[in-house]
Amino acid sequence: MATYLTALMAVLAEGVPFEYESKRDNSSAPRGSFDMSGTIREFAARGIAHRAVSHVSIRHTDQDIVSLCQRVSEMVRDLTLASEQESATMAQLLDGIRTSDRVQETDEDSRTLALRISSRYPERPDVLHLVATCEALLNEEHTGTMARVTASSGSYRFADADALWERAVHAAFQTALAGRAGFEVALHPLRGSSTPLFSDGGPDIDPDVIVFRDGHPWMVVDAKDYLAASPDPSGVYQVYAYAKHLQIEHAALAYLAADRPWQSKFGDNGVAIHSLAVSPKGPGPTLPRLESSARRVLNEILDTDSQLGGNASSDRTRE
Repeated sequence: MATYLTALMAVLAEGVPFEYESKRDNSSAPRGSFDMSGTIREFAARGIAHRAVSHVSIRHTDQDIVSLCQRVSEMVRDLTLASEQESATMAQLLDGIRTSDRVQETDEDSRTLALRISSRYPERPDVLHLVATCEALLNEEHTGTMARVTASSGSYRFADADALWERAVHAAFQTALAGRAGFEVALHPLRGSSTPLFSDGGPDIDPDVIVFRDGHPWMVVDAKDYLAASPDPSGVYQVYAYAKHLQIEHAALAYLAADRPWQSKFGDNGVAIHSLAVSPKGPGPTLPRLESSARRVLNEILDTDSQLGGNASSDRTRE
């Protein structure tokens, strides 16, 4: 999503490619290129002296780019992971490239559109990057979370719930920490790899999200894409073991709630485990409510750290 918006903004900043359409204009106030033979044939020969024929060039945004971006925007919006702000930005950017009312509906596949655009603007790296980004998204290479199946009754899109929930949790904690200096939120590179904590076994090192503070691991977050009324023992064991391995004091588990959202905290002096759950049934989109829960957890931790004298866990990690 962010890559697509950045690529779209770059093209707008450089200037969206355009094309000209020649349009015949019959009026009493001619503009553009005057067509004398056409005027004589159509008006003067019929005794009409107050009208003339002219040809006007009308500039339009390259409609192939408009069509390609519209398809991508609709698909990304279907993922439902975009925040309200991202959706508004995407709509505004799409309006920015649509500079005329002429929108060509085409049945051409996206690959054909992409090849035609790339061949038309080989000297525009911003356009080529946008096209490559659109192709990756439409081919569902961006996360591998979506699969499309076409049947006689229609076309269906299936989502990898695990990957979508991981991305949602990552986005929620990232947004919750936005504006706080020194923090970085990243998807863990070993997630899903089934790499054991110890050479002879132990829980897998595959928490989904790591929160860094001043360049050091500060919190581990695991996304659980199933309904739970309380933290499950296996999830608690996993994040506790990994937090101990990293010598950090904070861990979190993010669940789906069957009914009402809930939040809990427990642990010992070494590791505090925070759990939260939001219901996917509403009200409104799930992601903003997940962001709100993540913000409450993080504010509680940071307030406690501040009362205890600051960044104790990071200091110990540096040692």
